[in-house]
Order: sequence, then structure tokens, then C-alpha cells
Amino acid sequence: MPDVRSAVILAAGEGRRLLPLTAATPKVMLPLAGRPLLEHLIRLCRQAGATEVYLNLFHAKQKILDHCGDGATWGVHIHYLHIPELRPPLTDVHIFADEIAGPFFVLYGDVATTLDLAVLAVHHARQRADATMVLRATDHPHDSDLAAIGPAGFIQRFVPKGTWAGETGLYGNAGCYVLESEFVRRRRYQPGTDFIDGLFAPALPQARLAGYVSTAWMLDIGTPERYARAQAEFRPAV
Repeated sequence: MPDVRSAVILAAGEGRRLLPLTAATPKVMLPLAGRPLLEHLIRLCRQAGATEVYLNLFHAKQKILDHCGDGATWGVHIHYLHIPELRPPLTDVHIFADEIAGPFFVLYGDVATTLDLAVLAVHHARQRADATMVLRATDHPHDSDLAAIGPAGFIQRFVPKGTWAGETGLYGNAGCYVLESEFVRRRRYQPGTDFIDGLFAPALPQARLAGYVSTAWMLDIGTPERYARAQAEFRPAV
């Protein structure tokens, strides 16, 4: 198994569209299949070999601290970053990258998934990529960040959300990555930018940005409708 020993799970979001459920509870701590979503993601990372987990905290963070502690329950060591205000998570990933050696997973803490991270890690290693982005076929390209990949499996260009002009052969950004820590450290970025605008797009064409097209079940729980759907459909992989 490729050596991806670290994982960043982005856990700071407030979940305002899920009020009142998130009034005193972080979105990532909402339950699915009897456990908080965040716990499912930690277990998923551990199953893939990650033993160092990094969490950024903001809203109702004590709930996360009380439940997760140091991570020993799941065989991981959790590192916490307490942020003073909500900000694009690329800033926090840059901070974490200074502490991480080698590749690491990045997952959004409000996206439930059964994605096999070990298979993703194998793909990243085989491509000898600086970064690997999980991509999915999408039926709503008009409001998705899209990417075109070449025959060798590397991303050739991005089509930002809202600019799709009917092109075919594009895939949606699933919001899950494997990043080489050295790649992140050496890239300068503009505060306030996201992963595509601030990290990936400026690195083209020099960097090796791989695309991994997945059919795994994934769902952002950020609205009451999607959370209800996740409650009905989610079947934990571990």
C-alpha cells in the first residue's frame, strides 16, 4: 500500500443552511448510520493507512474535541488547528503542509462518502503526481467546477463554476484530493482563493496534476434535503 500516512479533514464550517440542527453542533458532527460523519471519515482514513489526522476547528469546536480527543480510539493521532474566523480552507491546508512529510489526503468534513482512499493513494503513486483530484461525472455542469483530463490521466485545464459553455468530456470536482506536501509548500497562493484558483490552476502546465475519475458514493450534506438523502442512502465502508 502506498505510504499516505496523513489526512486533513476540513471541519470548520458552520452549516448555516442546516439550522437549527447546527446551532450548537458542527455540521461534521451530525449523525449518519449511528455515528458522527466526522468519525466515519476518520475511520475511512485509518482504513487507508493514515495515522496522523489534521482538523481545522471553528464552530462549536468543543463538540469535536470532546468526541474525538487525541484520536486514540481509532488508532490515529489528531492534530487540531483552532482558526479565529472562517476562511477558505486552502489557508489551513498550507499551515498543515508545513507539519506533514510526503503525501496526504484532503477531505471535506461535510461530504459523506464510501470512496476507497487506498485505491486513490495507489493511483496517485502510479501517476507520480504532485496532486490528485477526485473527479466525477456530473449532471449539473453549469454550477460545478469542471476539469478536462488527457489520455495520460493528467488534468489539462479547468472550467470554473458558472462558465461551462456546453463542452463534453468534462468531469466535476468531487472535493477530495491527495497532495504532496512539498508541492503545497512551494506554491505561493493568494489568501482568499480556493484549491483550484489558488493551487491547481496556477500550477498548470508544469505540475503533474492527476485526475481520478470515481463512481463511489459521495454526497455533501450541506442542505436539509441532502442530509435527509444521506441518512437514507449512506452505508459505511468501515
